[in-house]
Amino acid sequence: MKRYFYTLWHLFYPAGIEPLRVNQTRSDSNVQPTYSAGDVPAKENDPMMKKFVLTVLIVLATLTLTACAPRTTTKPVSPKEGEAYAAEVDEIVENMIVGFCENDFAKYTHDMPKRLGKAYEASIRQFADEVIGEWGAYQGKTLDHVEDRGTRRAVIYALVFENQPDVTLSVTFKSSKSHVIWGTNWASE
Repeated sequence: MKRYFYTLWHLFYPAGIEPLRVNQTRSDSNVQPTYSAGDVPAKENDPMMKKFVLTVLIVLATLTLTACAPRTTTKPVSPKEGEAYAAEVDEIVENMIVGFCENDFAKYTHDMPKRLGKAYEASIRQFADEVIGEWGAYQGKTLDHVEDRGTRRAVIYALVFENQPDVTLSVTFKSSKSHVIWGTNWASE
């Protein structure tokens, strides 16, 4: 009579895979189990084990990357300091907005990094044509607030256009000491 013994090793394999067999005969003498290596599937060829290991590695890599990711925190700047910084960059922002509304790429990107390419220029010109066609003429801006975003500083304005009186413009500068425009975000309701 044959008996099958299961070990903890078998708990990691799905049903349908043969367990390690221990052949044992029943007698009064000492029982000597024999193992049949041909009945044990090779671990490295098991597709379920490969998927399990791959899943574990992906989870560990994701957790590691998440834990080591830089944290960008947004902190509002005091109103007094925000107004002082906005006064420093007001002419730069006004020049950028007017350049955008006139579809003048050189004026729009005057205070941006110089490495902007022709593809960026084409996309901005197309975006400006679409936006100004829909929103109408630019009429003015008011400072909403200033905030620090990690090493960058963002100045948020409420803009008024002829056909769209509620536009939010966020202009991000490379650092609080620099006046190089790092990015813009135009949003309308």
